Amino acid sequence: MPLYPTNTHQPGQRHFSPSLVQRAVILQLLAEEKGLDAVQLREELSDIPIEEIADALLILERNLVICREGRRLFASPPAKHLGRLDLLGV
Repeated sequence: MPLYPTNTHQPGQRHFSPSLVQRAVILQLLAEEKGLDAVQLREELSDIPIEEIADALLILERNLVICREGRRLFASPPAKHLGRLDLLGV
């Protein structure tokens, strides 16, 4: 599975690998101590189709990598710890 945008069947729309989108989401949430709501996250990751961000959020939440408090999304405490250890990064 490539880690870069690839062409989809629809002209002009890009597709990103699920792992890349998940990584982008968690890195963005790690950068925001106060968390983000879904609209802010979509704005920050505007190059990625909304459906792909939604899929990544679902997977990350199921795997306890992110958590929600009301409408706000946060990196989970274990993800934050890994971030502090520089195990997550670009």
